[in-house]
Amino acid sequence: MNCKDFVVVKGEKTKKGVRLLYKSDDKKIPRCAGNYIIYSKDRMNQYDALYAGESGCDLENRIRREIKELAGQSRPDETHSAAKKMRQLGIINYDEDHYVKCL
Repeated sequence: MNCKDFVVVKGEKTKKGVRLLYKSDDKKIPRCAGNYIIYSKDRMNQYDALYAGESGCDLENRIRREIKELAGQSRPDETHSAAKKMRQLGIINYDEDHYVKCL
């Protein structure tokens, strides 16, 4: 897999949650329904699939919710169970690059 196949995004904490910071202005997560896979890159520059999911209306919002949960900024009525598990296990942090493939 090549990095150009991904949208690369990470989070920045705000007072109300997180803001998505994109590596490239011309590659952003679409604001539509669809499927996605989140990857991280390990020390050997290999991509590890962390989670595959879907959104019925807004992929960008779903990715934001995942990163928000990693940052520990989720409200009680917001959940992303996979992100909660990733945070507990220390697999990836909100402010590290997330490599997202939208399908």
